[in-house]
Amino acid sequence: RNLVLLLIYFSVAISAYVTNAAGKCGKCSKDIYGRYKIKNHKIYHQDCKGIPRSDSLSSDDLSDTSIPHDPTECSACSDPLKGSYLSNSWGQKFHEKHKKDCEMCWRAISKKSTDGSVKHDGRHICNICYPTTPKAENEIEDSRKRVLEKLESLGFEGLKDEIVPIEIVNRREMRKLSKRDSDGVLGLATSVGGGGGIYINGSSPRNSSSFSKSNYAIYMLSGQPIDMFDAVLAHEYIHIWQFVNNLKYPSSITEGFANLGCLAMYEDQNTQFSKLKLEAMDKDPDPDYGKGYRRMKKCLRKKGWDKLIDDVGVGNARRCRH
Repeated sequence: RNLVLLLIYFSVAISAYVTNAAGKCGKCSKDIYGRYKIKNHKIYHQDCKGIPRSDSLSSDDLSDTSIPHDPTECSACSDPLKGSYLSNSWGQKFHEKHKKDCEMCWRAISKKSTDGSVKHDGRHICNICYPTTPKAENEIEDSRKRVLEKLESLGFEGLKDEIVPIEIVNRREMRKLSKRDSDGVLGLATSVGGGGGIYINGSSPRNSSSFSKSNYAIYMLSGQPIDMFDAVLAHEYIHIWQFVNNLKYPSSITEGFANLGCLAMYEDQNTQFSKLKLEAMDKDPDPDYGKGYRRMKKCLRKKGWDKLIDDVGVGNARRCRH
């Protein structure tokens, strides 16, 4: 699963992420991401169709012990909140009529709360996230420098010596490259050749001789805020390290171990955004990016970076599967 045939059958590693889970739905028991409804000390998916009529959400009985029902103002429009309202993982409370969320951070978008948004590549991205997204070559190189310095400090050797082009691509291009009909792929590392440069929005000369100077390449989805961009880039660079060392593991190990790069960057950032992303990773039900990551994280806490990197590098990572 972690390896997909790309272009002329080159192997790639795919990285995907989810947003923070607010808790379990009181009806279907599945994780809730983003907006939710509150009733009688329980939270529900906004559109969960399994809530029976007798347990439907009315305008006068919404309450929750962790998110109290009170006459505070709407985070989006400042009007008083009366009756049914929505809340999210940022602690925002707002009227149901405010339907638009930022696809990067899941804040409720409004002029008041996020200074509006931009529509980028079909995605609504708030004006808290979008201004920080790396766009220029120097901004992307700064991210590469931060990531490589962090990974080197942890014990990943040799990555600075590799020529790895970074290409910024839009959502349509990322779907094509990953061969996944999904918008959840934020980054992708491949063993396809590259020229070591930076290319934006599909401008790289992939079929030219200059693009074959490297054995590896990284593709990053455009529009990501800088903290997410750094974390995803760290994930993909660990895949490059796996390629360089010719490591062959099940996807739960390759992706779980690569997600430790996200962990390292998010812990260093220590922001509300990064904390929510880490909480999401701790609750992700995915067998590779979630469960696989948590097994590798447990192994990291037990062994430390030096020992874990040594074990993974010599083929002993399977000891972390249980």
